[in-house]
Amino acid sequence: MNENTASEPFSYLSIAVSAPVREPYSYAVPECLRSMVHIGSRVLVPFNRRRITGYVVDEISETPDLTLREIEDILDPEPLFHPQMVSFFEWIAEYYRHPLGMVIHASLPGERFKSAMLTRKGKAFVEGRLFDSEAIRILRWIGNNPGKKLPWPMIKIYPFQEKGWIRLENRLKRARKKGILARHMASVRKEPEKPGAMPPTGPHPLNPYQLKALVQINNRLDQGTFAPFLLYGVTGSGKTEVYARAIEHVVKSGRQAILMAPEILLAGYLEGVFRCRLGDRVALYHSGLSKSERLYQWSRMAGGDVDLVIGARSALFAPLSRLGLVIVDEEHDTAYVQAGSAGPPYCARDAAVVRARFESAVVVLGSGTPSVQSFQNAKDSRYHLLEMPERVEQRPMPAMEIVDMRKAKDESGKEPMISPTLQKALRETLDAGNQSILFLNRRGFHQIFLCRSCGRALRCPNCDVSLTFHLNLNRLVCHYCG
Repeated sequence: MNENTASEPFSYLSIAVSAPVREPYSYAVPECLRSMVHIGSRVLVPFNRRRITGYVVDEISETPDLTLREIEDILDPEPLFHPQMVSFFEWIAEYYRHPLGMVIHASLPGERFKSAMLTRKGKAFVEGRLFDSEAIRILRWIGNNPGKKLPWPMIKIYPFQEKGWIRLENRLKRARKKGILARHMASVRKEPEKPGAMPPTGPHPLNPYQLKALVQINNRLDQGTFAPFLLYGVTGSGKTEVYARAIEHVVKSGRQAILMAPEILLAGYLEGVFRCRLGDRVALYHSGLSKSERLYQWSRMAGGDVDLVIGARSALFAPLSRLGLVIVDEEHDTAYVQAGSAGPPYCARDAAVVRARFESAVVVLGSGTPSVQSFQNAKDSRYHLLEMPERVEQRPMPAMEIVDMRKAKDESGKEPMISPTLQKALRETLDAGNQSILFLNRRGFHQIFLCRSCGRALRCPNCDVSLTFHLNLNRLVCHYCG
């Protein structure tokens, strides 16, 4: 891929369109747009007999033999991703057999919103959303009354989506070419609410196992080369402190980090923890945010205002240009697998390793119960195995006893829902004035609902997990987002 330089604006581009086609298409760039288009820009292009969204993935240095169709517009004031991410998108498209343009589209923060201001001779007279009838009325009035002021006040309505802007562009394109109208475009963004004040969370003293793991990770960070680690630490061994120290190290070196968690709630907690240690250059990014909030965080990341991105699997696509460290906490969790119809099916844990390799970054997969795949990769020396078998401050592991419920019977000889062993332990705990927590293996009446026609499980459109039927509510509920 060729380097994008400001002194040599693009004349021809390779564009991945948001359509079910495998290869990018070549387009020419009109002279008026050459200084504004970059790799990572989202553009509007003609495709067959319609106009669709495309993403610039490369520059074409040689003049094509054929006459190419031109891009029609740039749909964002700044690029959405950096050139080094193109190889990662291409790998996902090839490995998971999904169109490149649709891979890029699915990785971005939903529909792009924008506000527009129509100006006439430098003075704004219409701002916000325009319906087709209003656009026709304005253009007809301007054509019949050149040089006069508009007889109605400025119109301000809510910002509109891309499709609305395209419809408006059809009406205004001719007026813009004649210089009657000009357009100013800006993204509509909303800053997410910051977490409440949290107590200081470190740094904590490191035990020998934590220190050994951190030294190996930091050594590879200093080398600036790709290195995959499996951090195999038992519950309570202090993996989060190792993550924090490694992130602080990579940030001090001028690079950036991604910390992935399997659940949105856990990601929110981690944001509060790391804000205490890194300040405001931390971004939380996941599907639980609104579109405008995701857009705000995305623009911060693309603009270089973020050192650490925390989120669920979608955080893997954060547009960081100086990525040095990727951490996948609880790497065994199935929540890292995207298997729904929204975008390409992929495993964020495996894709994290690939992105780190493309960007010469260190990737750390952490778990107290590693997946079979990751553990085998560590056994085969594909990953560097870091073990932390002891809990912090040498706290003892909890005593565990497995009860065979097939043989459990109460005093009357019946098979109880709670074993006599558990009943006795609960009674002793309560009598001593202590408390107990019982974890059930599932919630709800039915754990999975299948469609009789296609056989697919009904899934949450936001979280892509199976919906659970609750009998008392008589409805399906998502246990991630509610």
